[in-house]
Amino acid sequence: MTQLKGLGELDFALYISLISLYLQNPLDHVYMLYDLIYELDKTELYISGRGDVVEAYMLIWRGQKYSGIHLWNYSEDFKRLLKEALPAIIQLYRPSDLEKVAGALKEAGVEFKAEVYLDMVVDEERFRPYRPQEAVRLDPGRHVGEFVKLKKAQGADIDERQAVELIKKRRCYGVFKDGRLVSIACRYVALPEVWIIGDVFTLPEYRGHGYGKIATSAITRDAVASGAVAYLHVNKKNVAATSLYAKLGYSILRERPWIFAPP
Repeated sequence: MTQLKGLGELDFALYISLISLYLQNPLDHVYMLYDLIYELDKTELYISGRGDVVEAYMLIWRGQKYSGIHLWNYSEDFKRLLKEALPAIIQLYRPSDLEKVAGALKEAGVEFKAEVYLDMVVDEERFRPYRPQEAVRLDPGRHVGEFVKLKKAQGADIDERQAVELIKKRRCYGVFKDGRLVSIACRYVALPEVWIIGDVFTLPEYRGHGYGKIATSAITRDAVASGAVAYLHVNKKNVAATSLYAKLGYSILRERPWIFAPP
């Protein structure tokens, strides 16, 4: 009989099982391990299994506006927890779980949208750099004002204090034109085996000049130089971004469903 356990019931044997899962497949479990180590104050983890065997888990990262949820194998044990964690962006690791999760959300009267995302990866051997030396590593002392302006153009209303925290926490590279920050690419997560790359954004009026490619190349260079695999997610419909990443050597690992359940 399966049991549902939360973080408070995480004993040593179960923790070792989680570590083993990560080591067997870092790309599936990088968020889980990173959040348990570095984001514990914002993290909830619920495990379904028998004894110390992990059969499924639900990882919840509590953000200010929404939760980030990772469902590794869906279990009916998660149905109530899922509703309580909304609004959320839900990543599924088994495409066959989409119908089950969608059914649970419909049963709860939740409106949502499902999209297909591509997981793309590159390692040092396959990486094809593109002018990474033209990107600047963002500094919280010198670049915070420009970072705030760009993030607001992106739709993120942050203040300077939040911007400093983000720049310190993430390794971000930017491209400047006439003193203006016009493009960025950042690292969300860094573990020895995997770096997750994201927040790639270029101001609309500066697109088409390769600036996003330069910034992404710079952060990817750092990732693969550390010995890690660079890993990112992109909406399948975003053909331009997919093409940009492919030119840097990224290849499509798989397709996965994401569910967006807004407030």
